[in-house]
Amino acid sequence: MTICGRDDLLALDSTVTRITVSNNCGNEESLDVLDFSRFTYLRELIVGDESYENVNQINLVGLDYLRKVEIGDRSFTEKSGSLIITNCRSLKELTIGNHSFKNYTSIEIANATLLETLTIEASCFLYGNELRLDGLSGLRSVVIGTNSFSSRNGDLYVKNCPLLRELKISSNAMSVFKLFEIEN
Repeated sequence: MTICGRDDLLALDSTVTRITVSNNCGNEESLDVLDFSRFTYLRELIVGDESYENVNQINLVGLDYLRKVEIGDRSFTEKSGSLIITNCRSLKELTIGNHSFKNYTSIEIANATLLETLTIEASCFLYGNELRLDGLSGLRSVVIGTNSFSSRNGDLYVKNCPLLRELKISSNAMSVFKLFEIEN
């Protein structure tokens, strides 16, 4: 199902399996929290470019069928906030496009046991001070793009990710982070 505004999202049936947000959508000033927990059968979430600029929190929690999340370029840009992805046990792929979540301070991904790849492209989470990856037993690859997490002191926690083989941190990414903790 392709949507654009807040009303479209609210009108969606809770059994929808795919949500695609068009480019430059969801930018209403009144839309500040996105909680997808009611979409219990959701398998794929695709957000286009320059969307949800005023959202300060996005929750993907307990979505057992969710397999793929793809965020376009320059989305979630105007507000400080948090991205929380927990208990999405079928999630395999998470991709965040260039310049998205630039003012968000944290991203937490926990108990997404099938997640294999996490790609955060360039200049995302500029003011991020924490990246927490925990209980991702299928995680094989993490790529952090140039200048992501580059403007604040912060911490990287990687715990219980026994298959992790690639942790690529591009130039100037996490350049002022103080703690890198990796534990299996």
